[in-house]
Amino acid sequence: MFSTNATIQSLQSKYSEIVSERDSLLLKLQRLEMDKEQMQRLEEELSRIKLSLESEFRTKQRLQEENDRVKRDLSYWKDQCDGKQSLIRQYNTDKDILVIEKKSLKSEIETLMKELRELEEKYKSRLLLLQKELQDVTTVKKTTETELKQTREPPTLDASSVVFDGVRKPVTAKQLLDCGVLDKTTYNQLVKGHKIVPEVSAEKKVALKGTGPIAGVIIESPRGPAISNMPLCKLTFTEAKRENLIPPDSIDLLLDAQAATGHIIDPRTNQKLTVEEAYNQGVIDVEDRERLLAAEAATVGYSTPGTNKPLSVFQAMKKGLTDKNTTLRLLQAQESVGGILDPILSVFLPRDIASERNLIDDNMSYALNQRPELYLDPETEKGVTYMAMKRRCKIEPHTGLLLLPIPEKVDPSNLVFDGVRKPVTAKNLLDCGVLDKPTFKDLENGKKTVPEVSVDKTVNLKGTGPIAGVIVSGRRKMSLTEAKQQMLLPDECADLLLEAQAATGHIIDPKANKKLTVEEACAKGLVDLNDLDRLLASEAAAIGYKDPKVPKVISVFQAMKTGLIDDKIGLRLLQAQESVGGILDPNLSVFLPRDTAIKRKLFDENLCQALYHRPEYYIDPETEQHTSYQALKETCKIEPHTGLLLLPISEKLDPSKLVFDGVRKPVTAKQLFDCEVLDKPTLKKLMTGDKTVPEVSGDKKIFLKGTGSIAGVTVGPFGKMSLSQTKVQMLMPPESADLLLEAQAATGHIIDPISNQKLTVEEACARGVVDRSDRDKFLAAEAAAVGYKDPRTGQSLSVCEAIKKGLIDKKTGVRLLQAQESAGGILDPNLSVFLPKETAMKRNLLDEDLCRALNQNPECYLDPDTERDASY
Repeated sequence: MFSTNATIQSLQSKYSEIVSERDSLLLKLQRLEMDKEQMQRLEEELSRIKLSLESEFRTKQRLQEENDRVKRDLSYWKDQCDGKQSLIRQYNTDKDILVIEKKSLKSEIETLMKELRELEEKYKSRLLLLQKELQDVTTVKKTTETELKQTREPPTLDASSVVFDGVRKPVTAKQLLDCGVLDKTTYNQLVKGHKIVPEVSAEKKVALKGTGPIAGVIIESPRGPAISNMPLCKLTFTEAKRENLIPPDSIDLLLDAQAATGHIIDPRTNQKLTVEEAYNQGVIDVEDRERLLAAEAATVGYSTPGTNKPLSVFQAMKKGLTDKNTTLRLLQAQESVGGILDPILSVFLPRDIASERNLIDDNMSYALNQRPELYLDPETEKGVTYMAMKRRCKIEPHTGLLLLPIPEKVDPSNLVFDGVRKPVTAKNLLDCGVLDKPTFKDLENGKKTVPEVSVDKTVNLKGTGPIAGVIVSGRRKMSLTEAKQQMLLPDECADLLLEAQAATGHIIDPKANKKLTVEEACAKGLVDLNDLDRLLASEAAAIGYKDPKVPKVISVFQAMKTGLIDDKIGLRLLQAQESVGGILDPNLSVFLPRDTAIKRKLFDENLCQALYHRPEYYIDPETEQHTSYQALKETCKIEPHTGLLLLPISEKLDPSKLVFDGVRKPVTAKQLFDCEVLDKPTLKKLMTGDKTVPEVSGDKKIFLKGTGSIAGVTVGPFGKMSLSQTKVQMLMPPESADLLLEAQAATGHIIDPISNQKLTVEEACARGVVDRSDRDKFLAAEAAAVGYKDPRTGQSLSVCEAIKKGLIDKKTGVRLLQAQESAGGILDPNLSVFLPKETAMKRNLLDEDLCRALNQNPECYLDPDTERDASY
């Protein structure tokens, strides 16, 4: 019994010791756990401190660089300042020299001024003496002249020395006596000196000079209280002809009359000119010169090979040098001015004397008595006599010139309309049939204005307008380029509609309601730079194509004929033009109907027939079926306050806002479509809401996330482990583990198989999933997923580009690309998606050499069991 108790006590004592030891161990274990947690916290704190120190070090480096840069700048500006100081000192020296020179010059000027005053005084006194002497001489001269006049009788003059100024040449008193212009009494008074030539010239002015032809025109200002005091404007006939104020035929006849009566008259300078002088001074045009020289012969005489004497116009008619109608017209002008002009004497003679001198005959006299209407009234454009037109003239008071009054007309060259792309004159519009003759005359006479007529002819001048843009679900309007970018319009549809805009004159900004050239639209971002050349080619349909063989620009039709553009393209652009207003003439910049376009060679019957069948060259955005431009226009809505034609389209989701989760960053549906991960039908379903992003993400999981890299290992009773753990516990060769970890980094993430987490290299280091000593190596491998930084440009580079730039060696690049391809494809670091080889090659992520290397299935990794090379 005693021994049993002793045993029990012993056991109890041992039990107490064991319990005490257990408690002690549990306490130690708790403390160890706490120490471990504290150690982890300290390690994390240490990591943070290291990161902070690295950051501070980089900041310090940056500040040091900034300090160096500031020192360099300071040194530079100090040098600049020293340079400027030396310049200032030089300028001050120059200034002092100039001041001294100025003082010297001032002294010289004062000396010269003094000398000048002395000379002035000297010569003033001499001038006074000379003036006094002159007065004395003048007095003596006057006395002598008076004495001579009193003692002398007027001498008898030689008749041949008494010369008068005729129409074109001098004529003697004897000749004027012989032809009856002077009577015997007047002649005797001239010879004896009782009358002088100027006195008699004034009396015989009509015979010697005539009453003057119609000298020019005077533009009468319109009557009205506001403008009744406006000055009248006088013009030469040639100016009036140039400015289209008078019909050219009327002007030509009036100029002929001037030449036939002695001179061409410049009413502005009141000069009488020969035809040659008038031509040299620009008073007449070159095309009128020969005709006016022929008319001038009625004044100076016609010359014939057989005779030395000049012939009168009547004699020239008899010899067949002029026709009867012309002769009668010129004689009527002469008679209206003063009489029949004798080309030998160069004076006007009455009919009876002219008849005696064989300047006319009875038949011609009879014809003149009939008052034939051989001139043209500029207002009515009907026949009229020269005298009737003279009676309508106004006499200019200070010159005595006869000026034909005409109502004020607008210069047709100033009647300018705003065409599609450039100004076009009223005359151009008349010539091409856009304006009729009555409308043109109303414009000339001021009865209609350019803005009024522009409204009537808006279809020809501006067209009805192309399809300007789109309206989405009746609410939002946008340009065709915006609709294309947001994938609301198929690319081809938008491109064709933009080409139609360019071909009809302008690219249209529907938001600002502005018409722009293709260059302006590109500068303002209304069209993409990629579309510039194509749209410039279409714009040539509006402004003309340049043919090196032809100086002028050519039309669409001519460009088709010369092979500058394809027939189908030409027909498509012409269809757009015709739907807007007609065929666009690139030289006039107006729309013309088919018949006029054919006359102007902008079109032919074959094209006319082709357009008649309404070919379907455009695309309906809703059905994506082919259609004509007119059919699309008919579906458009007209915006009330702008009149713009907007193509209605249904609302779609913006593909740039449909965001998928890529390997390392988000990627839009638009980007996935561009890189061929999404096809067009799938994109359309996403945009219309028939499919969702999660649904499509499931279908495209391999591209978006890949099939996954080797995440870790499974080790018998230990279960699953990370690659770093197996490396630490020597369950796998370190080289094999490192290569597999690099493959993880290169395919997007370091994987923690215990927690099933995907981590960046930095996150994996911070959490102890990889050893911090391997950080730089894995960051280099991770660049295969996120992009290598170009040291020169700072741009993100793919593995292929990094190899080419020598940032990584080819063997490493092939190994990382092999891992990527095994995980889903070649990883695009910019889009963050896996792509098949073909697409990767298009996007310059691979080249032929790398592709060939990958196809060899190289053994770049290490089998952990056999420790032999193996492919991923």
